[in-house]
Amino acid sequence: MGQRMWLEGAGYELDEDTWKRRDYVATRVARKDHKDGKVKKGDRYSQWECREIDDETGKAWSWVDKVVTKRRQHDPNSETE
Repeated sequence: MGQRMWLEGAGYELDEDTWKRRDYVATRVARKDHKDGKVKKGDRYSQWECREIDDETGKAWSWVDKVVTKRRQHDPNSETE
C-alpha cells in the first residue's frame, strides 16, 4: 500500500512505487514538422501531459507525449520543385 493514498482521489494510479497520471491536453494540427520527428506538417495529433510522483520521496516529474491520430495525405501535385 502506498504512502500517499490521497493521490488516488486526484486521479493517480499506483504502479509499483510510482504514482502515475496522464491528462489529455488538446488535439492539434501541426503547422510544421516537429523536431523529434514524430509529427509532420499537416498531421493531426493529440497532446497528453504525463505526471509521475515517487511514493517514497515525493519527487515529481512530468513530460508531454504526442500521439498522431491522423497522418496528412501526400499529394504529389501540390509540390513544386
